[in-house]
Amino acid sequence: MTTYLIDFENTSYHGFEGYEKLDGGDTVVVFLGAKSAGAGIPVELVKTMTGLGKRATVLWKQSTRTAKNYLDMQLATYLGSLIGNPTIDEKNFVIVSKDQDFQAVLDYWENRRRTTTIEIRPTIAARVEAPASASPASAHAPMPPKAPAAKATLTKRPPTARASETTKKAVRAAVKDLELKPAHYTVIYNSLALATSLQELHIRLTQGAQTAGPEIYKKVKHLYTGTNAADY
Repeated sequence: MTTYLIDFENTSYHGFEGYEKLDGGDTVVVFLGAKSAGAGIPVELVKTMTGLGKRATVLWKQSTRTAKNYLDMQLATYLGSLIGNPTIDEKNFVIVSKDQDFQAVLDYWENRRRTTTIEIRPTIAARVEAPASASPASAHAPMPPKAPAAKATLTKRPPTARASETTKKAVRAAVKDLELKPAHYTVIYNSLALATSLQELHIRLTQGAQTAGPEIYKKVKHLYTGTNAADY
């Protein structure tokens, strides 16, 4: 089983190339933004995705916001929520985009989970057109003459970290206007202590605090003192 996350603004309908060769265990998540309007999908592809003979499950994620990299951030955050969700057994993910900025996502997950593979491809096709005799490793690599796909592995970090009273006081002051539960404060303390960058802090808060995560991040990011505090 593989989950394909399509950056539709970047690939248009070309990103679906290879969809017809997926199977029922695969999932395709299509991220549509304001710029996606007018980028039509061929009728035959629509029939393939919606007809009786449809292959994979297709989910649509629509956004009307036009902020810079808004859709890319949603895709990356959604991927992080899937990887961090203990109820989801999916191990293979493909970001379908020609935007090489997604390499930052692979870099983040590298050495953090060894049972998970993540790739970036311009279309679905590379994965599903791999030879049947290919080894598991080569089956997840783009077909020649494309360069080998990057993969990411992940090892778990310590689940908790002790926050100083100074940090706790600063956090409580920063989020005093948010209606947070006690568990949210634990997530905040751990995220500030364990994150290696502001990007990781954002992902940890989004995963741990769910819908409250983005607002919490805005309130506490100035408290982050990691070595990469200026990179996000």
